[in-house]
Parts: sequence; structure tokens; C-alpha cells
Amino acid sequence: MEIISVLKRILIGGLFTSEDGKLSDGDELTGVNCKQFRNRTSVNGHLNLHEWRGWCGHAVDDLRREPLFPFKPQVNTVLDKFATNVTKRSLSGNRIFGYVHPPTTGDFVFAISSADGSELWLSSNDDPKNSKKIAYLGDPGNQYGASTHFGKFQVKASQTSEAIRLEAGKAYYVEVLQKQKYNQDHVEVAWKMPGDESLEIIGSRYISQYMDYSAEKAEISARLLCICKDHPTLSFAYDEFMTREQYDLRDDFHSRVEDLPHSEVSDILPSCPYQPSYVISKKLYENEAFVGNFIQRPRVFPNDRTDINMSHDINNHISWGNKKLGKNDALQIVSTYMEALAKKKGDRFVLKEIVNVEAKDDPKKGTRYLLEMELLDKTKERSVRLSEYVYRPVKNDTVLCDPEGFQWKRNVTVFMVITVKNYGPWIRFLVNQLAQIYEKGYDSNFFLVIVDFNSSDIDLFQLRENSGIKDRIAILRHFTEFHKTRALNDGVRYIKDPNSIIFTADLHIKFPVNIFDVVRKHAIQGKSFYSPAVLKLKCGYSITHQQAYWEMMGYGLFGAYKSDWDSFEGLDEVKFTTRWGGEDWDLMDRAIGANLEAERFRLPKLYHYHHERKSDWYEFARM
Repeated sequence: MEIISVLKRILIGGLFTSEDGKLSDGDELTGVNCKQFRNRTSVNGHLNLHEWRGWCGHAVDDLRREPLFPFKPQVNTVLDKFATNVTKRSLSGNRIFGYVHPPTTGDFVFAISSADGSELWLSSNDDPKNSKKIAYLGDPGNQYGASTHFGKFQVKASQTSEAIRLEAGKAYYVEVLQKQKYNQDHVEVAWKMPGDESLEIIGSRYISQYMDYSAEKAEISARLLCICKDHPTLSFAYDEFMTREQYDLRDDFHSRVEDLPHSEVSDILPSCPYQPSYVISKKLYENEAFVGNFIQRPRVFPNDRTDINMSHDINNHISWGNKKLGKNDALQIVSTYMEALAKKKGDRFVLKEIVNVEAKDDPKKGTRYLLEMELLDKTKERSVRLSEYVYRPVKNDTVLCDPEGFQWKRNVTVFMVITVKNYGPWIRFLVNQLAQIYEKGYDSNFFLVIVDFNSSDIDLFQLRENSGIKDRIAILRHFTEFHKTRALNDGVRYIKDPNSIIFTADLHIKFPVNIFDVVRKHAIQGKSFYSPAVLKLKCGYSITHQQAYWEMMGYGLFGAYKSDWDSFEGLDEVKFTTRWGGEDWDLMDRAIGANLEAERFRLPKLYHYHHERKSDWYEFARM
């Protein structure tokens, strides 16, 4: 149930919003005159209630971050008073809206009570656009919100409004947003009428709906749009410590600009030996890869914006990203290379853009660089992508050379290998991602190998048939108890080409569109393997509104040439049988001990979605 709920947010969320979170499919309704839907002065005794379930967070802003909010509630019903029933439901969010009809003219005081955070908004008339926040529970900067017991309206001063003048015979648009995480769930609104001494929950005699779902479909859609786009209640109360995804030239450089083959520039620099001091050839003891000094992480230029907000704590709110390479250092290396290029090729190439520079330091021997630049090729009169490794020995830091055996292959096939049991919606999500990568021209030289343990929640063969990439998907069926290491090894054994790249993957992942290009650049046959760090989204946060942290202790995503995988014999099937946990660390010991260099950095736009594990069979199999 929880898996389907999360995937609905990811897959269905695009109905009204584009990838950047902006309104899309509803745009044709922007010409609607929302004023025609005002003046609902008849009292029908109900308020509209929209509810979202399965989304984390205590505060109203958490509801605003829900990908299906505000257009796609999972529950659509009405209330016969301004209060919900008290339940034990967890991870819910409510939007209650409609009109209040004062029975007399005078000064009214409103109050709200809820678990957890809530906001009460009231318009100065029947126009929703004139709504203003008049009371709330939970300070905006407190991500843990606040909470009261049912009907407790005076725990916090913010729960009660100032006196507000209302006129009898008029309707006033009203709205409540409420977000709850655990334990008791409730929200209720009361008012104190002129001359009264106490607050009273607003009853059916004084309320009416904004939306009538027996009306024409066009009217329902128009009304929804009027309160779901450019509406005052939708603005974040507190938008600090939030990371927004931004476009980067690296994202689609591989598909946007024609590649310059290595053969065109293989004579630019002299070759030189390349054997880092931290690369070894010996059998490592358990977890030695992590206590030894075997994993060196690169410095990056330009800033790849991988420093990510992970909390509201001003003293500890950043999950730090990749190390930065100074601009002057990057420019010096690029300048040195361009001078060497000009000596061999004359004025054929002109530098247009420095897209990416990665510097990997070995204090004992030197620094290796990956240079990625957009060049103007005058002979073709168009841009080309230069993507080359160069090396600067520590003994002669003014000279660049071509590291022997360390150049990447542009057209090598990447086989993504994944194992699954009853995670149908997530495997569908993965297949949809790969289909998009293929159909939009980001990459075509890849295959997916699915090792399935008799999943009953999806027809994988039908999924493959309808995917648009059916000739790029292989399905291996196992009818035994789940055995992760054997399954992945079987998936690799299915692949016969030793000169292809294996990339073991995981579910719950959103991959960047350049994933296969990045894997090719960092898995070098006989020299290196690649294991990118994943950005784990916190519960209640999404790609468009991020709080997350870099998972630096997990190595489940692992790319290496098939020939190298075979040389260190893949995963240990004996030590890790039907239990899992630690097999990725063991794999790192094996690969590093096989004289391979570990390529490891935080890969932008590689996300891991939060998912509940309380009743998850896979979690129960953890060691």
C-alpha cells in the first residue's frame, strides 16, 4: 500500500505539474474568470475536505511539499461541521475549504486546534484570492510543528485570531491547512460570536461548500484551478534551508554536443605511467576498504551545487557535497591543455565553455584530471565535446601527459542489473525512466537485466512488452527464496561480453539522464570501478523541495567492466545468502584488492526516495 502511494506521487504528480513543479496540463484553464464562482450565499451545511495520505511531516509546509498537493487529493469528501473526526491515522494532511455565513453582524473571534501543525485562512469576502492567515498552530520555522488535544483552542496565542468584523447575509471564504505525522489526528475550528463569552465549533448552520461535485466537470475543474494556482494559502510560510534542483551544463552535455573521439586528440600529450599510490593488489581483510586510505574523492569545477540542505538546524543544516576545485587551478590546467592542442592542431579548435573539470589528487605521485570542454571545431563549423583524462606528475607540475591505459570508451554497452521481488510499482518506475532516456535521445547503448523472484504484484513480461524498449530488457526468473548476491551474480553471468560494463542498481532511485555516460567515464577497463554516492531525500521532501543527505556508507550502485567483475569474482554468495546487508562493503574489499582504483563522488540528480519499511519483507531479511 505504501509503495503504491509513494509511486503515485512520482508518476501521477505530472498530471498537473511539469518536472520543474510548474503548472502544465491545467494551463488551458488560466482564462477562467474565477469571480463567476463567488457569491455562494446559500447555506448547505457542509465544507469540502481534501485529504492526502502517506506523506511525512508535522508542519503545514510539509503538506505544501507533497507532490500531489493541491490538485490530486487521495480523499475527496465533505464535513458537516468545521471539525474532522479524531482518528489514529498517521502521515495525513488536510485541506478544508468553503464558506462561513455569520448569523449576525459584529466582531467575531476565530480559533483553531489540531494535531499537528495547522493554519486558518479567512477572506474579507467571498473571493478566495483575498484570504489572509488569521490563526495558526506551529511556528513556521519549526519543522516539528505543534499539537493540541481535541478542542484545546488556547494552548498557544497564535491559535486565536484578532476580532474580525463580519456582516450578516454575506459569505466569507475560509480555508484550513493541517498536517499530521503520528498518533492522534484531528483539526477543528471554532468562533466566538458577538456577545458570547466562549468559543464554539462552527456547526452546519453556518457553513457551505465551495465545490459541488454534482456540477458539470468543466465547472469542477475551473473551481479547482481557482484555488490551486496563484492562491494565497499555497505559499510557503518558511522557505529557508531548502534546496532547489537547477539545470547544469553537465546534465545533457553528452547528448547535446557531438562527441570528439579520443583518436582525434590522442597525439596531443606524451604518454606517462599511471599507477596511483593508493591502488593495491592484495586480499583485503573485512571492511579494510573503509579503514584504509584507498578511496580518494575528486575536486570539481565549476561548482556542481552538491551542498544540500538537510535540516532546519542553522548550526548543522548542510550535507556537504563534492570538494571544490579552485577556479585558478582549473583555468591553469585548461590553459595548459589548450596550448598543447594548438601546437598540434593549429587554430582548428576554439574553447567555448569549460563544462566540467575533476581533479583527483595523489600527494605522492600527482594529480589526474578529467577535462570536459565545449570546443568550436572550425573544420566542421560546429561545437564538439572534448572529454579527456590528463595527468600532472608531482615531480613536474608544469607538464601534462596522457595517463597510460586510463582513457574511457564512448560507445561501450552498459548493462544495468537489478533484482526484485514484489516491488512492481518501483520496477515500473525504473523502466519508465530508462524508456525516457532512450526515447529522448539521451542514451541508447544500454540494457536492463531484471532478476526476479517470482513477483506476484506485476507482470514483468507485459511491462517489457509495453515499455518501448522491449529489446533492451532481459528477465531472469528465480523460484527460490530471495538471494540477493546470487541473483546479481546470475544477472552478470547472463552477460557474455567481457568488454561491456556491469552496473548494479537499486530500486527507489531517480537516475539523472546522463547516468550511463557518467558510468562509462569512470569505469575504465582494468583500471577502475565506479560507485556513485546517492542523495537520500528525507521523508516529506521531494526533488522540487529538497532536504536530503548524501549516503556515503552505501555502495549498492556499482559499475565495472565485466572482465574486471569476473577477475574479483563478483559478490560473495556463500557469506551473503538469503540475508542481506554488508554485501556492498564486501564487494568494495574485493574490487579494491584486485588492483582497481575506486571512483567515488556525489553524483548530482541521483536521488533515493524515502520509503517506509515497517512491514517490508525486504527489511526483515536484513542482516
